[in-house]
Formats: sequence, structure tokens, C-alpha cells
Amino acid sequence: MHTRSSLRKLEKKNKNRTRIFALLTAAALAAGGVFGIANAATASTTVALKPGSTKVVSIGGNGTEGSAAMTFTLPKLPRAGSSGTYTALRLRSNSAGAYVLQTRVYPTGSVQVSFKKSTKGRGVESLTPLGSAKFAPAKLAAGKPITLSFRIGGSSATELRGTVTVGGKSVSLGYTDSQRPHTSTGQADYSFYISRSTPAMSATVTARSVSLTTPTPAPKPTPKPTPTPTPEPTEPVAPAKPAPTPKPTPTPEPTPTPEPTPTPTPTPTPTPTPTPTPEPAPEPAPSTGRPDASNTGVPAGVTLKVHNGDITINEPNTVIDGLEVRGIITVNAPGAVIKNSKIVGTSTPRSVGLVNNVVSGAPFTIMDSEIAAAVENTTWNGIFGSNFTAVRVDVHRVVDPIRILGSNVTVKDSWLHDTTYSAKDPLRDGTPTHDDSVQIQAGTNIVLQNNRMEDAHNAAIMISQDTSRTKLGSIKIDGNYLQGGACTVNIASTPSVVRPVLSTNVFGPERQHGHCAVIAARANAPVLSGNTWDATGLLMNAFTPAP
Repeated sequence: MHTRSSLRKLEKKNKNRTRIFALLTAAALAAGGVFGIANAATASTTVALKPGSTKVVSIGGNGTEGSAAMTFTLPKLPRAGSSGTYTALRLRSNSAGAYVLQTRVYPTGSVQVSFKKSTKGRGVESLTPLGSAKFAPAKLAAGKPITLSFRIGGSSATELRGTVTVGGKSVSLGYTDSQRPHTSTGQADYSFYISRSTPAMSATVTARSVSLTTPTPAPKPTPKPTPTPTPEPTEPVAPAKPAPTPKPTPTPEPTPTPEPTPTPTPTPTPTPTPTPTPEPAPEPAPSTGRPDASNTGVPAGVTLKVHNGDITINEPNTVIDGLEVRGIITVNAPGAVIKNSKIVGTSTPRSVGLVNNVVSGAPFTIMDSEIAAAVENTTWNGIFGSNFTAVRVDVHRVVDPIRILGSNVTVKDSWLHDTTYSAKDPLRDGTPTHDDSVQIQAGTNIVLQNNRMEDAHNAAIMISQDTSRTKLGSIKIDGNYLQGGACTVNIASTPSVVRPVLSTNVFGPERQHGHCAVIAARANAPVLSGNTWDATGLLMNAFTPAP
């Protein structure tokens, strides 16, 4: 029997337990919304991050369905480096791979969110992007929390749902993986990675929780034996009367097909012609460091004027400056300069480049501008053509950010990322989109220098030969940060021999085939010099021969 004093102590103890449970619940809800709080932990953990290293920490649990959540802070944002800070929350994590909800924090505080599938084999882990990445609506500040919540379910088709919260604002992702999904059980864990060029830093995990189960399939009911019916006495059956012969149905006369009503041809909308300027503006000084949101695209402080509709440049030396073009730009006259502008297309997708000179081939320059389809669709491309120079451009939300169809092309100090992708692309008869950061189909005197290319599914750089156009010639790929694709650089077999020169490029950690930085037909073996792996700093001095 309890005394009054002991009852008071017990009641106080129970209240404390209730308070602790409520705090755990609140932490779990803050971290994961409606996600479960099994195996929740609230003790802070500080993880030291060394350049070029990955730290993996287990949260626990085991199963194929359920959820996990984590909240972390960065005492300081990455000050430099090409990759920023990667954080991954992983489910079904085991020796074969995992599903990954990944965030990447840039030095500017911008947070990119994406799904990836990890596949492990022969001591190498490969990451395949699943769907398109998004950016959080708010930027991360040093010391402020960022929360990842991740839910998984399904077997023959795996359903992924993720939410990332930054500055009190959330962005959500969803994806269904029906192509060889990971179906085996696994735990929940999280990992951090910074590139070799990012200074050492730390991260503090303030909360994490996990709730995972493996559903047991319901047993199939055992069918009961069907009883054998007892035969009844047979009575004589009267012979059946023959069925009457049906009368033939008369064939109806064919109905004449009405002649179609001719559709009137719509009156074309006149295209505004920008005011020509005699000489293009001088190019600003080149950026330092790897391209990202801070040094590509429209510079900070520029106010854009909206232009509704397409622009066709028919006057030589035309300058377009400070416009948001809700249409496409077609260059038909030489010497055009497009700068400090954003080109977003229209709500009606078209199989064309948002900036192009496909018909005229007239030389032009585009700098300090952003190209991104406002309404994403697998028909849109970014810069499409030949005889152009692109400097500090930010191109995303299109299938191919750069598609080269001829000679004399330079792309430098630019960020080509987050391409448009569909696992069942209607333009490819329901097969996956063939998206590349840069696709080279023809031409010589092509230079790709100090760019950052990532997130494409097929390749960062795809080199092939369109036999209806100029033959391939000199291709120089120098000083770029490259990742993504099945193999990151793909040099196909071509009618005439071409040997691209790849020098001082850095190959990031993400691609479907972990060690396949470059794949090439033996006849088109590239010239490799000074290329390195970002994760180790070791030389990347060999290519994979194409079968």
C-alpha cells in the first residue's frame, strides 16, 4: 500500500514522464510532421566534417515501410568549394544500397532538395537522381535548424515522400520508383559530405526519429473441398424442338462521311523588335571559384522588366538588357548581346531552345542571365545552336541546358543543372528522357571551360555526330566540375574520328556507375590530362571503353 507521501512522489514522477514524452512528441512532430516517434532521440550529436570525407551515422530501426526524420544545424555555412555541404537521410539502408533524401547547402544559404537511389557494388557506391530537384523557399542561416522528413512504402513500386523545412518554410517532394526498386529491409541513417575544396567544418544533429516496419503478408485462405453432389433420378427428357431459323438482318446503307470544315489560319502575332545598339557592352570580369547561384544568372540588384511574347532579333548588334522574357529569343542577325536577363518561355511547350539561332547560325553572346522554363516540359531546351558564347549563365528546368549543332561555341563560368526528366517521356515513346547538361551533335572549335555541370540523368556531356551537319572537330573540356549521368562524359562512336581533350576537370561523386567518369568508343579515345576525383584527390587518368 502506498502512503500519501509516496503517492505524491509517484504522481510527480508520472507527470515528469508525461512532460518528457510530450517533449519527444513535439520534437518528432517538428522534425517529421505526422511521422512516428519510435526510437526518437533528442541528445545533440556534433559531427566533424573533413574535406573530401563522408560521415554516416545510424538512427536505427529496420524495415521496408515507415519514416524517419532529423534536424541539424551548421554553425557556419560553407565558405568555398564546388559542392557545398551534402546531407542525406536514408531509408532501407543496407549493403545493397538505400533510398536517399538529400539536401545540399550552398555558401549563399540556398538549399537544394532531391531524391536519389544508392546502389553499392564492388566497394563503390553510385547515386542515381530520382525525379527533379527543388530549392527550399527560404535560405539557411548559420546556426539555424533545417529539418528532413522522409517516408517510404510499397514494394513492386516504391513510394517516396519527403519534406525539408528551412526558416519555417517547407518544400515537399514525391516520387514513385517502379524500375528495379530496392525492396529488401534496411535501417535508417544519415550522412554528411563536403568536397575536398570545402574547408573543414562541423554539423550538429539536434533531433532524429525513426519508425520502420516490414508488413507481414496475409496468409492465403485454404480452399474448402467442393462437396460432390448426389445425382438425382433421371427422368426421360422430351426431344427439344428445333430452334427457328433467324431471318437475315438487312445490311444498312453506308452513311456518307461529312466533309471537314476548313479551320481558318490564325493571324500571326507581330514580334516586337528590340532597339538596336551599335556596339555590344564589354564583358564583366570573370568569376572566381565554382559557378553556383551566387555568381551566375542575373546579378543581384538588377530589376527585370517583363516582356510578354517571343523576341526575334533581326537587326545586327542588338542588345537585350534587363528583361524577363516570357517567350523565346530567336537570333537572326549577327552581333546580338543578351545580358542581365531571364528567359522562361511560355505556358505552351515547344521543341525549341529558349534561346536559339538554329535557322540563321548568326553569332551572338549571352551573359549573366538565367534560362529556365516557367512551365517545365520535356520539349524545352536551353541554348540551342552554333556560333555563340555563353558566360555566367544559369540554365536549368530544361532537357538539355546547352545543345550544340555547329562550330565556334564557348561556354564558360556557367552553372548547368537540374535538367527536366521523365521516366516515361511521351516524346521518346514512354522511355526515359535523354537529358544531358551539354549535348554536342556537330561542329569544331568548341570550348567548355570552368563550368559546373550536374544532375543530368544521361550524361553531363554527350558527344555524338549528327551526320546531316558539320563534322565534329576540336573539342576542349577544361577546368570544369562534372558529375551526374550514367557515365559523366559519353563520347559515342562517330563516322569520323574525334579525340576530345579533357584537362584539369574535377569529377564529383554522383553518377549511376561509380567509376565511369568518361566512356568512349576506342576510336574516339579522349586525351586526358590533370583530371581528378573530387572525393579522393586522386588522378582520373583512364576512360571506360564502350562495348
